[in-house]
Amino acid sequence: MYWRFDEEIMHVELDYPRDISIWQGVPYNVDAAFQYSDGNTYFFKNKSFWEFEDRQMSVVDKTTD
Repeated sequence: MYWRFDEEIMHVELDYPRDISIWQGVPYNVDAAFQYSDGNTYFFKNKSFWEFEDRQMSVVDKTTD
């Protein structure tokens, strides 16, 4: 489950918590997450992180040739 925090009113937004399964490619039980000014959401678990493209609803592929 995840919650969305509204910094303006300093309160969790209505209709939360929600199931994290909509964030495909992101593991369960993340330690932290935030939406950055680049429009992507970043998820952290232990020493790993996932960059998630909000517009395409997918994890950014970090592999290189």
